[in-house]
Amino acid sequence: MRYTIENEFLTAAADTVVGEIRGLRSKKTGKDYMWIGDPEYWERVAPVLFPVCCSATDNQIIVDDKTYPMPKHGFVRQSTFTVTSQTADSLTFELRESEETLKMYPYKFCLRFRYTLKGSSLVSEIEVENTNDEAMYFSVGGHPALMCPFNKNEAFGDYFLEFSERETLDTALLDGQYLNGSKPYIINETRLNLAYGVFEHDALIFNNYRSDKIFLRSRKSENYLSMTIGGYPWLGIWTVHRPDAPFVCVEPWHGIPDVTGFRGELKDKKSIVSLEAGKTFACGYTIEVHE
Repeated sequence: MRYTIENEFLTAAADTVVGEIRGLRSKKTGKDYMWIGDPEYWERVAPVLFPVCCSATDNQIIVDDKTYPMPKHGFVRQSTFTVTSQTADSLTFELRESEETLKMYPYKFCLRFRYTLKGSSLVSEIEVENTNDEAMYFSVGGHPALMCPFNKNEAFGDYFLEFSERETLDTALLDGQYLNGSKPYIINETRLNLAYGVFEHDALIFNNYRSDKIFLRSRKSENYLSMTIGGYPWLGIWTVHRPDAPFVCVEPWHGIPDVTGFRGELKDKKSIVSLEAGKTFACGYTIEVHE
């Protein structure tokens, strides 16, 4: 079911299917700043990744010596959520374990997504509650797609991402869907110029960045987007590798794809989150429109 929230500056749509934001529009200019989910390119808009980020080896996880099937980015993208709270400018979605999720992930949980419009910003909050009597293990992250270009008469190549701090970063190398080493990519720079060729081999994946924010800007216009990315150990940048894809994804993650050859337990995955019984893990991001 589709819901709409709004305030003085913005309107946003969200859907119980996948529990994701499905649009963000400025009331001042009528511009769409989030991708619209056209299946010709990519049908998603801003799914949350849980309980894995990217791909697990052979699309499987192992818990206590038992193997479970696990689709890329987890099962949230196949789930329907319940609305537990709604106001004019906020929505809270909730998902709990079910017979279907327990076939893929043998833990009980409560997953909450809260979306709130505050001024010219969309605040996306994620909570993972462990409702088991023992520790649970997972990865979690965001996958929001931003319109690019978001102005008429501009092209993808007119845009760049700008970090709030100077960065020297390696990008992970991918062996198919899995990590296999890294290489230097950004050296004492704040700017990452966008071009379709950048994504020829899939996403850029950065670790240990210093910036709290990243900005999506055009060389031809004054309006821009900013997004908080602080507090996450990993950041993915991605779009569909075709010469007219009109969006770019900025993806903060607590988790990464499996390393080539990894066949261990879920709890032994690199960058896995361990959460004690009865505890809640929280993360999120904020997208702000600057006009």
